[in-house]
Amino acid sequence: MSKGMDVAVLGTCNLDFISRVSRFAGADEEVNMDQLHQSTGGSAANSASTLSELGIKTGVISRVGEDYGGNLIRQSLTDKGIGTERIVSLDKPTGMAFIAVDDQGERSIYVHMGANAHFQLLDEDRTYIEDAKALHLTGMYWEVVEEASQYAEVLSFNPGMLLSSLGLSKLKKTIMRADILFLNQKEASILTGMEPSIGAEYLVERGVPRVILTMGRAGAALYTPHEKITSPAAEATVTDTTGAGDTFAAAFLASHLQGNDGSECLKKANQVASRQVEMWGGF
Repeated sequence: MSKGMDVAVLGTCNLDFISRVSRFAGADEEVNMDQLHQSTGGSAANSASTLSELGIKTGVISRVGEDYGGNLIRQSLTDKGIGTERIVSLDKPTGMAFIAVDDQGERSIYVHMGANAHFQLLDEDRTYIEDAKALHLTGMYWEVVEEASQYAEVLSFNPGMLLSSLGLSKLKKTIMRADILFLNQKEASILTGMEPSIGAEYLVERGVPRVILTMGRAGAALYTPHEKITSPAAEATVTDTTGAGDTFAAAFLASHLQGNDGSECLKKANQVASRQVEMWGGF
């Protein structure tokens, strides 16, 4: 049962295949993989992993295939104490991401959405959201996030590039329901059509209580109606930035739910994200 769940996370679950390469291949080129790493991934899995590790009772709402990948994802989440009762298996392949990481930690990503592309919100999902203290929405289609956001008591929204590219007019209803909105600089510009910091301020003026703008190595900033707080990125030796945004958002949300102020939430999120980028994958 979902009763008593701290956070329900709705988003994608994938198998990630992450390779280390000296450089990215161009057209008709072949580049050797120096290392190859397979793990559970996807925005929902990555976010839930961090939340659970930080002591937040977490369950995932997602779709996987009736296959090896789906079984592996469900078992990986279960092993971390994450609720999997709303991970529904479909007669479709489990989603996969093929990620190449170069020597600077930059990435090139190819994604096959698989079962994620066939997500439809069911009555059981709606009840799961209503029973949770908070809903963290990330990496899903507009129709799904628009409907799911209506059932959240507290809404944390990390739209990512795909949803941000739809623009503010399309996402307005979901964004205005958000208690916390996470954007990186590129997403903020694409979403609002403004310079990132101006776009973040505009969203707060429109009624979003907290907008967090992540700036990579420059750290992050929290915008509220009363203040702007900045926090530098923690020192890190970057191995792979896969899932860094998911990790940051989840760590901020965990700290917020634990009653910490904005400055402490930013500091905690930067610390946790810095540890994540020193490892392979986001899970």
